[in-house]
Amino acid sequence: MSVFATPSKPRANTTAQLPPSLTSLGPITVSRLQGLYSDFAQKKQSNPTSYNANVEWWRKALEAHVLSGASKSRLVLAANRQLIDAMRVEGVGKPAGLGEVVTALVASHTLIPHSLFLSSVQTIYPSSSWIPSPTTVVTYVVGKPLWWAMEQLSIVGEDSLLGSLTSRASSSQSWYGDYVLLPAVEQTATTIFEMEENDSASDGLYNVAGFRKRFKDALGEPNALSEPDTEIMLKFMQRDRGVLVADLKQDVVKFTDSALPPAERAINAVDKGVVELRTAIQSLQDQISGLQTRMNECTSKAKDALRLNQKTVASTYLRTRKHLEEVLNRRLGSLTTLEGTMISVEGARGDVEIMKSYNLSTSTLRSILSHPSLQREEVEKTMEALAEANVDAREISETVTVNVDTAVGADTIDDGLVEDELAALIREAEAESKASKEESKVAKEEERDTAKAEEIQRQLESAGAVPDGVLRQPERERVAAGP
Repeated sequence: MSVFATPSKPRANTTAQLPPSLTSLGPITVSRLQGLYSDFAQKKQSNPTSYNANVEWWRKALEAHVLSGASKSRLVLAANRQLIDAMRVEGVGKPAGLGEVVTALVASHTLIPHSLFLSSVQTIYPSSSWIPSPTTVVTYVVGKPLWWAMEQLSIVGEDSLLGSLTSRASSSQSWYGDYVLLPAVEQTATTIFEMEENDSASDGLYNVAGFRKRFKDALGEPNALSEPDTEIMLKFMQRDRGVLVADLKQDVVKFTDSALPPAERAINAVDKGVVELRTAIQSLQDQISGLQTRMNECTSKAKDALRLNQKTVASTYLRTRKHLEEVLNRRLGSLTTLEGTMISVEGARGDVEIMKSYNLSTSTLRSILSHPSLQREEVEKTMEALAEANVDAREISETVTVNVDTAVGADTIDDGLVEDELAALIREAEAESKASKEESKVAKEEERDTAKAEEIQRQLESAGAVPDGVLRQPERERVAAGP
C-alpha cells in the first residue's frame, strides 16, 4: 500500500485543515489541495501554467514550514520522510509530488544542497558575465545533432526512457537531503546588515558566539539563530555579499566595506587582539556573576543551618563564602585592568581612524590646490583680467546711459518750466486741502446744531403738555402788560 494514500470521497468544496506550520498560507479548499498533493510532474509538459502555479504554492509552503521553526534550523529544509509526514492533511493525505517540487526548486536556485552551499568557494549566484569556452562551443556544435537524433529515438527527453527514469527517481528517496532556503538566507542577511549599520556603538568585531548573541533575533523570533544557521549566515555574508570577513579558526568576525582593498579587509593582529580582549572581559563578567550567585547561595544556606541550630554547617558555608569573596575580589581587579586596557585600545583605534581622515583630507586639499588654475601666477592673471573687465563694464554702462538721455531728449528740457509747473501743482494741492478742511468744519457745525435741536425736542416731549391755569411765559408777559 502506498504511503501517499488519499481518501476516496473527500468533500471538495470544504476548507482543508492545513498543518500548523502552513496556517500562514491562508484557507484553501480540499479540491485545490488534492491537486497540489497529487503527483503533478506530467503537467510540466501538458499544462505548464498549472505546474508552475503548484510549484509556486509549494515554494511558499516550504518556506513557511522552515521559518515556523518546525525543524532545528530556520534556514535549512530537511527533505525526508519526516517532512512528508508533517505535510499530511486529514481528508487529503500526504503529498505525492514533493520530490518533483524539491527538484524544481533546486533547478530554480531557491533550494541549494546544504553541503554544496558550505563547501563552495565561488559565489552561489550564477555569473552574468559567463562566456563559453572553445571546448564548450565545440561540444555543443558536435553534440547537438547527436542529441537531436537521440530525442527522435526516444532515448532522451521528457518522454524518453531516461526522462521516465528521472521522473520515477523524483518520487523515490533520491531527493532526500538538507537544502538551504536561499530567500530566507537573503532576507536574514539584509536584516543583520541593517542591525549592524544602525548600531553606532559597534566597531564591527565579534567572535562567533558574540555574533550569534548580537543577531539572535534576526530571524524574527527570539533566540532563533542556531549554530548551524550562524555558520550559513557567515558563509553567505562573506562569500556572496562581501560585507564581512570570518575566520572560524581564529574565532573572529569582522564587518567591512566590500569596496576596500583585500589587504584592508583582511583580519589583522589588532582585530584578533581586540576580539580576544573582549572575550576575556566577557568571560570575567560571567565568572563574577557566577561567584556572586554562589556567595548568595552560601549565605542563604548558612542562615538555614543556623535556624536548624547547625552551627558547624553554617560555619562551613561561611568559610566557603569567604574563599569565594577572595576570588571575586581578584576577578574584579582583573576586570578593572582589562576594561581599562580595552578603553585605551579603543581610543588608540579611534586615533588611527582620525589620522587616516586627516591624511585623506590633506591629500585631497593638496590635490585641489595643485590644480593649474590655483597657481599664484594664474590667480594674479585672472584677478587682473577680472579688474579690467569690470572697468570695461563700467565704461559701457556710462556710455549707454549718456546715449539713452540723448535719445529721449533729456538735455533739451527747461528746468525753469519744470519748477514753475511743480509750484503750480503744489499751490493747487494746498488749495484743495484748505477747501477740504473748510467743508469738514461746516459739516461738523451742522452736525452739532442738528444734535442740539434734537436734544431740545426730546426734552420738550418728555415734559408733556402745559397744565391748565399755567400760563406760558409769553402769555404772562402780555397779561402783565395789559390791553
